[in-house]
Amino acid sequence: MTRLTRGRLRRVADAVLLLATLGALTLAGIEVAADLRIEQAQEAVSRRIPHFSDADEIMGYGDTQGREMASCREFVGKKPLVLLVLGQSNVANGALGEYVPLSRVGNFFDGRCFVAKNPLLGTSGERASVVLDFVDAAVEQGLFDSALVVNLAKQGSSVYNWSRHGDLRPLLVHTLDQLKEQGLEVNLVLYHQGEADCLVAMQGWRYALGLHNLFDDLRRMGIAAPILISQVSRHKTLDCPDADPAACSKICPEIRQAQADSVNPAQGIFAGPDTDTAVPERFDGYHMTDAGRQRFAALLLETVRGLPRPGGGASGR
Repeated sequence: MTRLTRGRLRRVADAVLLLATLGALTLAGIEVAADLRIEQAQEAVSRRIPHFSDADEIMGYGDTQGREMASCREFVGKKPLVLLVLGQSNVANGALGEYVPLSRVGNFFDGRCFVAKNPLLGTSGERASVVLDFVDAAVEQGLFDSALVVNLAKQGSSVYNWSRHGDLRPLLVHTLDQLKEQGLEVNLVLYHQGEADCLVAMQGWRYALGLHNLFDDLRRMGIAAPILISQVSRHKTLDCPDADPAACSKICPEIRQAQADSVNPAQGIFAGPDTDTAVPERFDGYHMTDAGRQRFAALLLETVRGLPRPGGGASGR
């Protein structure tokens, strides 16, 4: 190799290094700008959204007395469902009724696994959760051979509690780290939230900013699973008389549109059940009755049955 050739190769290598450096700096600049934008959005809504500072409130229902603890591996078979649930009380323990699962499904809570029963551990409330109906039916009908529920949903939470810099983000990160330490991989995410932000009349564009940040960050945190995003905003106005809560149950078209616009099957984001319109059975203008909970669970089952499988086709038998 001549001295001239070696010189040319060095110049090419230097040019490639310079381009790579410029590319990395550009990406870093974009990320810094995005982080600043979401931080500014957090500040703009901070006086209008709920805040979670109490440790017990953040952890959710945690009474393990009388609960059967088991190895997490028991709930992860050859075709498992490992479901991460984020959102508000309608996917927490907020519904009326009772449900006893037919299958032995798991409930991941604070790094440990328990046999699941209502109320689910790790989420808000002390009633029943639609999630238990859904995962049990999914196993019973053969969509999966086992199920492990990771329910972090918190009553009254805003999208900005879940997005970067939000009060509930540390809980999400910590839980994902615990799952990773045990070799447990989330393969479905359910996001059902919007009522709290509808209640404070959050603009659709601002809601979309927080939602996109959350979904993008889930991917950055290694969650490659399909994400189901429901259209949900129905709430009871603050001046509503208790005698007739259904009469002043409202929805927010802008938030619903932001949720619909976030659906992108190419990125693994799919439409979940539209509970604003498809589940009218509410006992207080917000929360689902026993019949509403069952209807929602059936809609979830059909939605998941229709999701594409790796390699093509749907998830059903």
